[in-house]
Amino acid sequence: MQYVARQPILDRNRCLTGFELLFRDSEENRCPPGDLDVASKRTIDTAMLVGLEKLCEGHSIFLNCTEQLIIDGLPTLFPSDITVVEVLETVRPTAQLVQACQELKRNGYRIALDDFAEQPGYDRMIELADVIKVDIRTTGPDAWPRLTTKYLRRHRQFLAEKVETEEEFKAALHAGFTLFQGYFFSRPVVISTSSVNGIDANHLRVLSTLASPKLNLIEVEGIVKSDPALCYRLLRFLNSPAFYFREEIRSVLHALMLLGEGELRKWMLVVCAVTAGANATKKHLLQTALARAKFGETLAPNMKLSSSALFILGVLSLMHAILDLPIESIADRVAVSRDIKAAMMGKANPLRKGFELVLAYERGDWSRCDELRMKWNIPSKFLTDAYLASMQWAKLLTDGAT
Repeated sequence: MQYVARQPILDRNRCLTGFELLFRDSEENRCPPGDLDVASKRTIDTAMLVGLEKLCEGHSIFLNCTEQLIIDGLPTLFPSDITVVEVLETVRPTAQLVQACQELKRNGYRIALDDFAEQPGYDRMIELADVIKVDIRTTGPDAWPRLTTKYLRRHRQFLAEKVETEEEFKAALHAGFTLFQGYFFSRPVVISTSSVNGIDANHLRVLSTLASPKLNLIEVEGIVKSDPALCYRLLRFLNSPAFYFREEIRSVLHALMLLGEGELRKWMLVVCAVTAGANATKKHLLQTALARAKFGETLAPNMKLSSSALFILGVLSLMHAILDLPIESIADRVAVSRDIKAAMMGKANPLRKGFELVLAYERGDWSRCDELRMKWNIPSKFLTDAYLASMQWAKLLTDGAT
């Protein structure tokens, strides 16, 4: 399982305006110690798997970001109109960081300074800030009016963190704060989703690909197509509110081209970080999904069907079992064409008919298999050779061969 927590942020009228996303590694509602870069990347990855539509419900999200995440541009994996990039208090105000924040601002993102405390060298970051967050437990109430008076600007808001009582809320409101967060309103709520572990060998392949000055999309396509976890993450990511594609996604390569090299590099970096060293669970299901995908891809031309669509259908056909989710939920989560979704649900269409040949051979339903293969004039030997080659390909990948 993967976990993320969210804590509500309210305005002066106690109306919900957004959520701060918080890293969690279990159902225990606390942030464990560890590498902040990894924690932030895992939060991003889990948020994409859960779905922003579920996490933020149309409100803003405050995303905790380290210096490296901001410099790498990873916040742009989320839509600019709902994302507030929360610069952690440990971040150094380097020239590179300031430049990265300026670029985020130009692209419509808002900047928040977490646990704000006056210190030398922060003037440029303060100028960029849309929200200044003050921990009212570590900053005395006498300092609140001075801070809001000194740093309040048009379009800038002050957020009081760790509000625990009615009296604190009223005092912060009187001092000029307009946003509020703390146990007085709500503790963070932990949300979980099934994890999607990748195949170990692909971790090194992704790292190697990222090291290239220019991404080879055909190479990236090969990596994604060889790993059901990566394929699902990509389609899930593209189904987020960050993308408003009018085109239906027809293949893995089509998805990569729509994403673009810049966002693709960021997405691969996040996925690589969170899956590093993770063993593929439910190996037999991963292997079967890969074999179905490759088998369908091979047979598709004989059935005058899209090889790419049958490949994606094969990958997604067992994702409900891998993630322990209803197949309807999987279909809703991924960005694929209507005919692929219909075929996933077992609805009759040409793609589903072709996939039934894949399933019939897999089950050893020879009468059904012969009925279907003769419809498309597919030789029995071709079917057998294609199936065995697909099984071998899937086994090589799931056994970690490169």
